[in-house]
Amino acid sequence: MINGINSYSSYNYTNTFSNNTPNTKSSNTVNETSNLVSDKSRTVSKMLGYGVDKDGFFTSDFNEAADLPKDYKIYAKDIENFVNIQTKSLLSSYINIDIVKNIGNAYKVFSQLLNDELNNKINFTKEDLVKIPQGFEFNQNTLEINKKYNLNDKEYKDFMSNYQNYSPTSHNIKIMTFFSLDDKSDIFKYSLI
Repeated sequence: MINGINSYSSYNYTNTFSNNTPNTKSSNTVNETSNLVSDKSRTVSKMLGYGVDKDGFFTSDFNEAADLPKDYKIYAKDIENFVNIQTKSLLSSYINIDIVKNIGNAYKVFSQLLNDELNNKINFTKEDLVKIPQGFEFNQNTLEINKKYNLNDKEYKDFMSNYQNYSPTSHNIKIMTFFSLDDKSDIFKYSLI
């Protein structure tokens, strides 16, 4: 199950050793209960209308509203900062944001981009991010991904070179992810500036 960026769920990993067998094995195990989002009854404060636990993560009411798995922890202050930048800065584009709907939709789309190997990861390495398609096309009504692109696909290169003339067909939209780029300067090779 993907646990997303800023999920912080890896902080509960512990190294355990089994001394009961002749061949001592070490393994990484996860404390299952600490990986789950806190129940809304453990709310110590509220942010954006949803409960926040003592560690700063949204409680289960947020996950239920966004239709996210129970082990998907989201740091509330990061989301509040994002909303404030989008709605209250000098360059803001929005008056308000339905953050629950947006996070839920992003999860639905992003989880479709991952293959079986990546779908079970808790954190993503740079090598993992390279395996995620560099672009995709999805239906804006159903949020179903229709097509995935890699940077070397001819059709994707054609799309990028003609981006200024791009017009979505019916309800399909093409998006670029930038997950495969080695450093920030590579982004500008594909930008339209």
